[in-house]
Amino acid sequence: MLGQLITFRKNSAISNMRLCVFVLLFCAQISFFSSQAKAGSFEPAYANPFYNCMTTTGCCLQTDALIMNMFEGVGLYPPAQSLQYYYTNTLKPKIETAFKQFADELRNAFVFPVGPIGAMLDGQNLNQTLTSLGKQNAASLQSYTASDQVCRFGTLGRSLSKSQDQSTVVQLGLADAMLKRQMLQANMNSGSEVLANQKTGRASDKIGRLDQYKHKFCDPADSAGALAKGGCVATSDARYNKDINITKTLFNPLSLNMDFSSNPQPDSKALTSDEEDVLALANNLYANDLMVGMGPADIKNMVGNPNGGGAQKLQDFRSLSAKRSVAANSFAALASLKADGSGASTEYLKKMVESLGLDSGGQTAALGDRPSYYAQMEVLTKLLYQSPSFYANLMESPANLARQQTAMEGIALMQDRDIYDSLRRSELLISTLLEVNIAKEQDALKDKAVK
Repeated sequence: MLGQLITFRKNSAISNMRLCVFVLLFCAQISFFSSQAKAGSFEPAYANPFYNCMTTTGCCLQTDALIMNMFEGVGLYPPAQSLQYYYTNTLKPKIETAFKQFADELRNAFVFPVGPIGAMLDGQNLNQTLTSLGKQNAASLQSYTASDQVCRFGTLGRSLSKSQDQSTVVQLGLADAMLKRQMLQANMNSGSEVLANQKTGRASDKIGRLDQYKHKFCDPADSAGALAKGGCVATSDARYNKDINITKTLFNPLSLNMDFSSNPQPDSKALTSDEEDVLALANNLYANDLMVGMGPADIKNMVGNPNGGGAQKLQDFRSLSAKRSVAANSFAALASLKADGSGASTEYLKKMVESLGLDSGGQTAALGDRPSYYAQMEVLTKLLYQSPSFYANLMESPANLARQQTAMEGIALMQDRDIYDSLRRSELLISTLLEVNIAKEQDALKDKAVK
């Protein structure tokens, strides 16, 4: 029968598509017909010997026509029982529905992963974006957030320029006071109340300084205690020998209470203790012996008689005073650096030295009530780097380290300027010393050519 079916497929005019459908349906639906026959729906038609033939004689001689009739529903097969009718009305709708469902499942199988994949890609992009923004945020915070260490440079150096200006004023006042004493001006008698506003000259200067020494600077323990019996009445051991001890008077303190702008005529009633101590030290260092006091007649004789020896001595004295002022200027410059500053950074400077272990009393003793320019530079160039927190604050962002380095370079420039000013004074001192040695040789050779 299979061979006849193959021959029928080759010779039939049915389209290939219909044949394929028929073969599939014929093979797939044998059980359907069997069940229908059992149920009796095809029983009258299939009772024909063509269907229930049990022998090989006279059976299945027209199989191709029989199959064609079965398919088209003609002859022994009513249209309602044909395979074509069954396919069109029963099987095809189910196949269409099944194919639709199959297509839906295929679509879902292909389309459903798109959503999770897209969501994963979106999540990945979002995470990458958030990570990038977080990195940029962290970099911005590191780059644009100034550290406490950078702020320290600003607060510790607050009003440093004003403190330096006040130092310059004190230098001028101190140098002027030292020169006025040598010129024997009034009210310059060492600050002694005994001879103040009375006499000028070498003798009165010595008497005034001796009185000042007995009441303020003498140490009763000096000279094996002899001073205690010889008229020493000084009561404050804090001022013992400050008129000769430059370390105690000038070098050791970081700040001195000096402000000559408020008392241009430094008599004993207006001077502070530090001002009086520094002036007493200067009197012992420069021009310990003053020239002899002269009256109006002596001055008139010297000025009115230019060919006399007095005029020459007056010029020599003024030349000597000029040379002394060069040396005294260095003393005044050093002392003025330690004069009270503006006080704008006092609170921050004391907090800084507090971290080094000093209590409130030690802070005031070290820095003073208004730290000087020298004290501020001491903290900025030395004490700041002795604090452990300075090195801990170096573990920061590169931007903050660059800021700290810039601040340190700025302070170094100020320090270089101070060193330059000191070298300039040293150069003037050396040139003055050279002039003094030349003057000695000049006096030795004076008028020899004439003789």
